Amino acid sequence: MKTQVICILCVFGLMAFAQQPDRRANMNQQLLNRISQSVFTIYKERDIWRGSGFVIGANGICVTNYHVLKDALSSEVKMKNGEKFNIRNIIAFDPKVDLVVFRLDLPRNKTLLPLKIENHFPRPGEDVINISAPAYSMLEQTIANGNVSAVRKHKDHGYIIQHTAPTSSGSSGSPTFNMRGEVIGVESFSIAAPASGRTIVQNINFAIASRKLTELLQASKGKRPIELLDMTDNPLITRNVKLAMLSYAAKNQSQAIEILKTENRNNPKNYLAYEFLGWIYYHAGNYAAGSDAYLKANKISHRAENLAGYAINYSAAARASGDKALFQEAYRWLNESVHMKPDPSVYYEMACLLYDYTVKYRHLNPKQLANALNSVNLSLQYYNKPAQFRFYTDWACITRGLIKEALGEQADALNDYEYAIKLDPRDYRGFHARGKLLGLHFKEFSSGLKDAAMALNLLDNRYYTLKADVLHTQALIYYKWYGTSGDDAHLQAAIKKLEQAYSIYNLKAYLDEKQRIIDEAYNQDDEGDEIPFEGLSDEEDEGFVPTAGLP
Repeated sequence: MKTQVICILCVFGLMAFAQQPDRRANMNQQLLNRISQSVFTIYKERDIWRGSGFVIGANGICVTNYHVLKDALSSEVKMKNGEKFNIRNIIAFDPKVDLVVFRLDLPRNKTLLPLKIENHFPRPGEDVINISAPAYSMLEQTIANGNVSAVRKHKDHGYIIQHTAPTSSGSSGSPTFNMRGEVIGVESFSIAAPASGRTIVQNINFAIASRKLTELLQASKGKRPIELLDMTDNPLITRNVKLAMLSYAAKNQSQAIEILKTENRNNPKNYLAYEFLGWIYYHAGNYAAGSDAYLKANKISHRAENLAGYAINYSAAARASGDKALFQEAYRWLNESVHMKPDPSVYYEMACLLYDYTVKYRHLNPKQLANALNSVNLSLQYYNKPAQFRFYTDWACITRGLIKEALGEQADALNDYEYAIKLDPRDYRGFHARGKLLGLHFKEFSSGLKDAAMALNLLDNRYYTLKADVLHTQALIYYKWYGTSGDDAHLQAAIKKLEQAYSIYNLKAYLDEKQRIIDEAYNQDDEGDEIPFEGLSDEEDEGFVPTAGLP
């Protein structure tokens, strides 16, 4: 089975902790307690856990892996006693070796207990101890026992110590000790293999030998420290780009945009700044500016991702406007993007574009709905494979369900909504879509209203337009129920829900809907709420290219 070397930080499943014999008897308990005081957990901005580290200088000099602090905007450490200190500056770093030495911002007269560094290599079979915060920092100060398997030469890290002390996600940057309490290595990576039903690699862990840390410290003598924001191994991730990230994270969107514009003026070849700018504009709904930023990035880098960003912004503008010519041009760009490089987000956007064109803007063409279904299926082929795409799978499932509803495949649509809820039960959209389908098509009114209520509970008050939309759905379900039962309580509930929707979002359509159902109720003319898609003719091809032949 093919194995791969991966950073411990990037392992999202814990390696099994094999039972090890208790070797702590070889280390004095008092010594163990003392050295553990110098091991800490590292957090990035907004309390995002990152890894582990340790103290090597009483004045706050510390060590961790470079990948733990890579691209960090700010960071703090949490000591065993609960004290927290910010990182003051970077003394030395080497991305290739995966080490960084930094200084903490300590209060005046505050000192820490430094650990002793041992530059001699341990012998195979020698007992070792690792202290770290595995399991996403939930298990701080975990002590793992093992022994040295071998000392090997690595092309990037220099000498590395292979050992069996169990480590996992969160152990990156932690110290590995000999039985005298001396640091012999800095934990960096493991060997892992995907489960195949036969074998899973366990307890093959590697620490960068302390000798490399000593060499890095010696090379840093006489050099001025730098700020964390200036530490990078990517010339495109400049200080301005990081400051823009900080501003955006603080919800200061306008400041982030201005910082990126400054970066573009000072460094017009920094396509990453244009990409970030386009991404911010997209989420702000300024699709024209987003398209322009991605187009500039693409002219510099010719990256498929930039063309995708341009196409998605263009598509979003078309979906917002309803302009037929804009839809056709957007579809052309989306097609060009996936031909350059298949991308699940582009296939997903293609499906949304076609769905909005046919349903939202009433260009009712079953052929385009079939193309939309094909596009969303292509996106799910990608989303269901790599772990990094799993977060978006529920969105694609909901979109596929909506398309299937429009095609009259309500039972299959229901399955998609239920799968989306299973994937992310915190997302209101799955409950909203299922509730609407249950209440309006299957006439399971109580279940539909229950799902809609769940959707409302999951929505923050800031999303008042979405809450109004869900209230509108509840109104439609109550009115449908009234048409079946003749119970005036259901009619009054429908009217009340529309009034609530209008109270939080003054959309005239809600008042018009209220008047419509009142008029229909008094005229006893309930024509239903669903749009019939059966019997639609293929009026025109609308200039869209079928996606069936796309890669």
